[in-house]
Amino acid sequence: MPDGYTDVTGKPFLAPIWGLELGNADCFNASNPDYQGDHNRARHQTTPDVVGYAEDARAADMPSGWFLPNDGYGCGYTDLPATASQLKAKGFKTGLWTSTGLDNIGWEVATAGSRAVKTDVAWIGGGYKNAFAGVQQAVEGIENNSDARRFVWTVDGWAGTQRNAVVWTGDTSGSWDAMRWHVPAITGAGLSALNYATGDVNGIFGGSPQTYVRDLQWKTFTPAFMTMSGWGATNPRAGYQDKQPWRFSEPYLSINRKYQKLKMRLMSYLYTMSRVAAESGVPSTRAMVLEYPNDPVSRGNQTSGQFMAGDSFLVAPVVSDTSTRDGIYLPAGSWTDYWTGKVYNGPGWLNGYAAPLDTLPLFVKAGAIVPMWPQMNHSGEKPVSTLTYDIHPRGTSAFNLYEDDGRTRAYKSGAYARQRVDVAAPTSGTGDVTISVGASSGSYTGKPASRDYEFTVHTASRPASVTRGSATLTALRGKAAYDSATTGWFYDPADRAGTLWIKAGDASGAFTVTATRVGIPAGSPVGGSASGPIDRSAWAPVHVDSQETAAEDGAAGNAFDGDTSTIWHSQWSSGDSTLPHEIQIDLGARYDVDSVTLLSRQDGGVNGRIGQYELYVSDSTSAWGPPVARARLRTSRLPREWRSPRNPAAT
Repeated sequence: MPDGYTDVTGKPFLAPIWGLELGNADCFNASNPDYQGDHNRARHQTTPDVVGYAEDARAADMPSGWFLPNDGYGCGYTDLPATASQLKAKGFKTGLWTSTGLDNIGWEVATAGSRAVKTDVAWIGGGYKNAFAGVQQAVEGIENNSDARRFVWTVDGWAGTQRNAVVWTGDTSGSWDAMRWHVPAITGAGLSALNYATGDVNGIFGGSPQTYVRDLQWKTFTPAFMTMSGWGATNPRAGYQDKQPWRFSEPYLSINRKYQKLKMRLMSYLYTMSRVAAESGVPSTRAMVLEYPNDPVSRGNQTSGQFMAGDSFLVAPVVSDTSTRDGIYLPAGSWTDYWTGKVYNGPGWLNGYAAPLDTLPLFVKAGAIVPMWPQMNHSGEKPVSTLTYDIHPRGTSAFNLYEDDGRTRAYKSGAYARQRVDVAAPTSGTGDVTISVGASSGSYTGKPASRDYEFTVHTASRPASVTRGSATLTALRGKAAYDSATTGWFYDPADRAGTLWIKAGDASGAFTVTATRVGIPAGSPVGGSASGPIDRSAWAPVHVDSQETAAEDGAAGNAFDGDTSTIWHSQWSSGDSTLPHEIQIDLGARYDVDSVTLLSRQDGGVNGRIGQYELYVSDSTSAWGPPVARARLRTSRLPREWRSPRNPAAT
């Protein structure tokens, strides 16, 4: 029974749609004598100062949806009703971050207009035994004093937490290592039905523009995420220790904006995926095994560094300081590079993928039908009067769009709408692509009576014709003509290897669009596992228990520098070192390691030969687990290979 766990422990809650936008938390009442931080922080003296930050976001054309302008660690708040009102006028919701409790939540919600709560360890501590009750108190405080939905964040939880709260990973740093373990941690949380799991973008300590950009990129494809400011490195100008995406200089500013705007366009898709989670228990951020349970590679740890965002997007985060991504596993089927339109046919491994700083490795599953909003910087900024379906036709596929008012609990009483879209296309070669848009069934406050529909259909060739029902749509000359037309189509062979743009016009009911005699991209197969020695250029020693550098150059790096004339020698000039010896090597990326080859010393020396060994691999230098191989070596057989099970390893 696939949903048995959530039948017992509960389905994930459905967050308000603004909760899928970027949130921002910080103390903005630093002048409070009780505040435990810097009392002189510029633009953080009283709570209304947060409005200036909201203005900064809008001036930077940066999507963002909510603020938590309160830190319970002595910060408190002032003028909360006025602050919430001014933030609302700029498209932001207001929440509170507390470490002291919720004694005033009735007034904060009903009168001041607060709509979110972040609980913290100073309040729900005591071994976290009060965490569940604290979250429930916050949920009741919101829902008993308004028509709003619960939107509560907690740092701790267990079975059932998915019913009430977002979980986040606590006080982490903005580092490559932290990012590397966040991917499997957040993806793995979904295996326990936690639809909303995240970590503060780039952590709350340290960080750099590069780590910020990379962390924001992939978290864009998770349902909920937030920045936490106040302890970051001064960046990019003096006086700011902020983590908001609009605070950075170029090119980082534009890259942050690119991904934030993409998330806003994908909001209807991601919101539908969260509704799927609320109904089925299957999270939006999905470990590969959830989508491909019968794929032996997806069932193992080799795909822990990637995930599915819903059922259509495969996301492979870049979690090291590199412009090339290796080890991307594409399951059986065809996958389109979101940025270039290149099609790959799986199953297999994609190595050497070009991923400069502005490029998140992102692939779209064949048959995908992705609804997209008009571009906006926050939900409600403009009506969704035009809905675009981004389509990758191959065979038959369908998508069921879910919509409601995005704010209230009226959906629980049936105030929502669904719309099914079916696509029929050839599996290969050339043929007709038919898009059948069903009528939107159901109703909710604010539902449009009708709307315009556009389609971006990714094909390998120009169609012979495009029709809506029995009416032939006009072929237009170029994007400018298309943009100014109310209906029509044009084909751009240079846009992501071929995109057919279609404006179908306004519709209030079901209709069909057909593009005749179009080509389906053939794609190219991806390779299998990489073979041969791993490039040593990114290797670095992490730990060594003994090395002789006083009497000779016996540093541990000599053991893997590729130079047969250098060696790693254990300490001898100031006393013998005790066996066994240990060396930890960071390979710089995750690899599928199936063997290690040892070359004995080549300078004629007889001491220092390895008699026995244990071999460990891990994604973390702090958790190695049991050895994957161990054996004795006979010196007469050197050199030889140390054989181990196929196992992904970053170190």
